[in-house]
Amino acid sequence: MRLETRLRTRGRLSILSDGALPIDAKVLDTSPSGMGIESPLQLKAGTIVRLTCCGVEVAQGTIQHCRPHGDRFVIGVAFS
Repeated sequence: MRLETRLRTRGRLSILSDGALPIDAKVLDTSPSGMGIESPLQLKAGTIVRLTCCGVEVAQGTIQHCRPHGDRFVIGVAFS
């Protein structure tokens, strides 16, 4: 059971992690403590990321899970 309500969200952002190129991703949902994102690339759980939109950092967090979904991946990010 989830402690927080997720809000379905539409939008795009970039995922940035140390030493890697930005990944263009799609926002699926948000909650006060995290975000669900669809990415073309797999990211390892435990990776610390920065999320940016239009060049502005909107959040920092840690990858909690990364699951295949067709030819993409659904990623859960917990905000720092």
